[in-house]
This record gives sequence, structure tokens and C-alpha cells, in this order.
Amino acid sequence: MESPTLTTQISNKDLRFQPGGQPVSFEVKVINTSEQFATFQVKVVAAGVETTAGDYWYRLSPEVSAKTPPGDATSFSITILNTPNPGFVGTMNLFVQIHCLELRQEARELLRLKLEPSSTPIPLKLDLGNRSLTVRSSESLDIPVSVANLSPFPVEALLRCTGLDPSWLPEGSERRVSLRAGGQGQTEFFCQIPPLSQGASGIYPFAVEALQQGNTVSQAEGVIQLMPGGVIEFSITPREQQIPEKRGWWPNWRANTASYSLLLTNEGNLRQRITAEGTPEPDQPQGKLQVEPAQMDLEIGTTAEMMLWVKHKRPWWGRAKRCAYEVKAVVLSEPALPIHKDTHRIKLRLQPLLPLWMQGIGTLALLWLLWWLSWLNPSNPFWGHRDAVNSVRFNGVGDDLISGSSDKSMIAWRVMDFLTRF
Repeated sequence: MESPTLTTQISNKDLRFQPGGQPVSFEVKVINTSEQFATFQVKVVAAGVETTAGDYWYRLSPEVSAKTPPGDATSFSITILNTPNPGFVGTMNLFVQIHCLELRQEARELLRLKLEPSSTPIPLKLDLGNRSLTVRSSESLDIPVSVANLSPFPVEALLRCTGLDPSWLPEGSERRVSLRAGGQGQTEFFCQIPPLSQGASGIYPFAVEALQQGNTVSQAEGVIQLMPGGVIEFSITPREQQIPEKRGWWPNWRANTASYSLLLTNEGNLRQRITAEGTPEPDQPQGKLQVEPAQMDLEIGTTAEMMLWVKHKRPWWGRAKRCAYEVKAVVLSEPALPIHKDTHRIKLRLQPLLPLWMQGIGTLALLWLLWWLSWLNPSNPFWGHRDAVNSVRFNGVGDDLISGSSDKSMIAWRVMDFLTRF
């Protein structure tokens, strides 16, 4: 017959417990009598009571032992917090099951637990199931609540959901339940999440409390995590600008700056820090861009304005020059909401410093000056003779000639290219 590889010792096998009174504790000592390291688990089962995962009526420490060397021992502390069979008064058997993971062996110890009548009201046990609920704006959810009556008497109680904005609970924040002795029940609170602009993303703690006769209160806590959602709307007005902004008959020499309005609307449920940046398109004259303010906090449901200033050097003459820039809005916050159409293209027309009418007059004046200085002007003092010509003599072949004038000057001319002297 194979010898046992684990030995158990129970500190107290006869226990007394009064629901609502002080907890009762005992220790289980497990000795590893095998020749290898071993790990042990302990579980307590009450006779005639259905076994469920995560039994609430006792506490075990530690839940699993560390690797125990051969010949060494490990101790488990078990504390009875509530009655395993609500409403029962008398003596019941408890079985302590010790299981070895590596050796695949199990040992059992029998204890006797005497349950005495409770002298005080026993608080209801509340269980939310899922203590962390994730939801998005404008969605709805139910907060389920399980209620267990651990006392030997029937109970009527008021359940109240606290910690949330009352508008989130359109069907009310209170529920009434009636439970028989040792009975269980379920109810729920309907929760309607507000739209994006009315509820900021974040974690919202809440609690469900049970009020019984005699003001005995029990409570279960949970949180609702409202996820980020929505977008940032981005627009620019005007999309096309010119320098100077208004064209007049008289030139505006000092105008060299154009302004654009950057409008940002937070249609999400997060406060966002925004900035904007502009870059000129390639192969074009570059100007200086400045955004004021450089950064901006955009509150939920609000619209804010940033100004983009473009400073550019204007040409002196010619036709208007066109420039284009890409302006992009950037979210600096984390987490960041997406921006709808985060990049826009703006245009800028650079009017010359000299208006067209002044350029036309200047062109005519320059042409007149060139005519006046040219040989076509018979009164030009800088071209040809300055007095009457009184003699002309050709050369032998007739392609050159020499003219003489009363101004005592002689000029040689090419007949084939009469515009040129030599």
C-alpha cells in the first residue's frame, strides 16, 4: 500500500459562529511527506450547501501555497465571515479539502460548526457582478444587482443607487425588494448616458446601498467608464485672401500681412489642447506664418478661434502673384480626438506695390523718354546734328556717307543701316 505523501493538522475542529458577530478562524497545517517539492490548495465545503466559485462566507489565506520542500510544512488561515446556510440554526459539518497539484493527491478533514441565532440584523449581501462597466456617449445600460438575505428572517429592503447624476437614471435611483429567509433576488438600474456635449469622458464611481429595518446598511461599489468619442471640426475663413485686403486708387505701401480665421469646434466629450501649423507649397515665394494663440484649450461643446497671420513681401510691379499654403490643426492632448478635415488649403494673392494704372503711366512715360532720347526725335539734342545739314558726300560704292552741319560737326553714316553711326 502506497504511503501518504501529505499530512494535515487542524487547529480547532469544533467551531461556534453567530451570524452578525465576530468572525471565527482556524488554521490548517499541511506537511509535505513526499520526496519532491509540492504545492497545496485548500477548500472548505459545507454539507448540504451548493458549492459555488468564490464562496463568500469564508476567507482563505493564502489561496495557493508556495512550493514546499520535502519534510517542510505550510499553514493556511481560514476565517468564517458569514453563515454558509442562511437561516439555518444548529450544527453542520464542514469538510476541509487539501489538494496537492504535483502529487495529485487529496486529503479531507471533518469539522463541526455550530450556528447560533443571530442577535443583530444581518446586512444583505450585494453583488454587482461586473464592477467596471464600459459605455459610450448616448448609449444605455443596465446595472444588475444581486441581493442575498443571510439572516434567518424575511427582509424588506430599499436599494438605492448613489454617486451618479440623477439625469443618468431616468427610471429612478431606488428599488424595493422583499426576500425570504436565506433567499436571493435580482434587480437592475437603467442608466442612460448623456450625449457627447453633456458628459465628459472619464471614470464615474457609483455605489448601490441596501437599507433595512433598523437602518442596517450594506453597500457594493462599481464604476462606469465613459469612453472618449466625437470629433473636432476645423474650418478656415476666408479661404482666399489678398495683400492689401482692399485695393484703392492710391498704393498702400505698408500693407504686407493677411489674416485668416481658424475656427475649431469640440464636438467630442474630451477637453482638448489644440495648435495649428502652416507650410507653403513648394516652388513658390515663401512668407512668414504665425498662429495666435500658439496653443489653445478647447472645452467640450465650445467653439474657439485662432488667427493665422501671413506676412509676405510684395513685388514692385507686374501682375498679382499667387501663393498657397497648407494649414493643419494638431491635437496635443492624450487621448486625442480625431479632427474632421484636419488640413485645409488657403490661397494668397500678392498685389504689386505699384497699381496697374500707375504701371501704365510709368510705361508710357518710359516709352516717351526712350523716344525723346532716340534718333526718331528730330529735336533730340543727343542724336545727330544739332543744326542744319548743309553738305552730304557718298563714298565710291555708295554704302557710306558723310554729312556736315552748320553746328561745325561731321558724322559718318552707313547707308544700309542708317540707324547706326560709325
